[in-house]
Amino acid sequence: MNVLTWHHIGFIGIFSLLGILRTAYKLRNKVPLLGAKGQEPVFLRILRMGLGLGMVWIMVEYFYFRQGFGLVEMPAFLRVTGILVGVLCLILLNQVHRDLGTHFSTTLEIKGDPGLVTTGTYRWMRHPMYTVYFLLMISGTLISGHGMFGFFSVGIILSLMILRLGYEETMLSQTYGKEWHDYCGRTGRFTPFRALLWNGQNPEKFEES
Repeated sequence: MNVLTWHHIGFIGIFSLLGILRTAYKLRNKVPLLGAKGQEPVFLRILRMGLGLGMVWIMVEYFYFRQGFGLVEMPAFLRVTGILVGVLCLILLNQVHRDLGTHFSTTLEIKGDPGLVTTGTYRWMRHPMYTVYFLLMISGTLISGHGMFGFFSVGIILSLMILRLGYEETMLSQTYGKEWHDYCGRTGRFTPFRALLWNGQNPEKFEES
């Protein structure tokens, strides 16, 4: 094993803090550390498990062997950008968890205090956690310079954003009805652009929402 470089230390720091943050909120909300079945289709859980195992192997390869398919020499400014984006994502992720409160769950289930969460980061988009995780995995790819880490880690998030999201939004629609549909009308799934547009057209209603 070679001496750790500054970008290895940056990568370790960001993803160690991610693990601590994630575990802390799971424990606070009594969420199983290894997940639970919920209402999610089995094939999606198997897909994510396979991608997760691939990501773990790539991380081991990155730390201990310093070589492998997909590893490229990344310019320093891109690695620094990745670290800065990663730190920002951790700050945002903490805020998303605070906004979500007792509603936080890793499975498809409605839990926590009654009512739909539409404040804080959820005022600007319907699924800010997915957005933050997507950017965080991109930042990890930039820091490591490992294309296969990007393939597996981004693949996990895309499986949530593309394959699981329909089940999730159907569940929310069935639970919250008109409130959910009104919320969809003024927010986008992963970006704040629709909320910004709606705010410009309905400033008084936005202040009340």
